[in-house]
Amino acid sequence: MDPGISDHFAQIIKVNQICSRAPVVNSSNITYRKINAGTINEFKYHYTKLDSVFTPETMNTDDCFNRYFDHFMWCYDLAFIKCKKTVLQSTKNKKIKINFSNELRVQVTHLQNINWLRKHTTDDDINDQYKVQKRIIGATI
Repeated sequence: MDPGISDHFAQIIKVNQICSRAPVVNSSNITYRKINAGTINEFKYHYTKLDSVFTPETMNTDDCFNRYFDHFMWCYDLAFIKCKKTVLQSTKNKKIKINFSNELRVQVTHLQNINWLRKHTTDDDINDQYKVQKRIIGATI
């Protein structure tokens, strides 16, 4: 049996939390990393120092991977600096919510159901019911 190019399972790196948001009442605190051409070059520069991580003492696969991952995260944290920013929510485009009575909500739901039936059937009575229900709601508002 040919195991391929390796005799052990792959070890996968998954880096989370590149950008996270924590909602606040009227604002959001955003944590992000500065990623641009300069920071990518800085990451590459530090990453090239990887050879110093592997020494003859690190012959164990797990130790090699742990040292590699520690070095990778060190380069990542050093090059891509975390920044925090508070973003205020705009009140300019917010819609005003009107609290309707439960009776009106039931009537609107009934109108929506009749409208769905009207679109999916050819019955004239449903069209008439729709017009009547629409007038009732219009008079209520």
